[in-house]
Amino acid sequence: MVIRCACVLIKPHAFKSAQGGAIIEHVSAAFTINALELFSLARANASEFFEVYRVCPRFPVEMLA
Repeated sequence: MVIRCACVLIKPHAFKSAQGGAIIEHVSAAFTINALELFSLARANASEFFEVYRVCPRFPVEMLA
């Protein structure tokens, strides 16, 4: 049995422009959301958090900006 999972990160500007809820609805139409957490990171912490995704070939680097 293959277990598929994903980590979805919604950047702050999506919530500032009131699009966060629509994004969550779109994701929940295709996936079961098992956990949801809202948190803020300082730029340095966010950069460190995203570092593991920089080597992922399917993860667009521009998403890290």
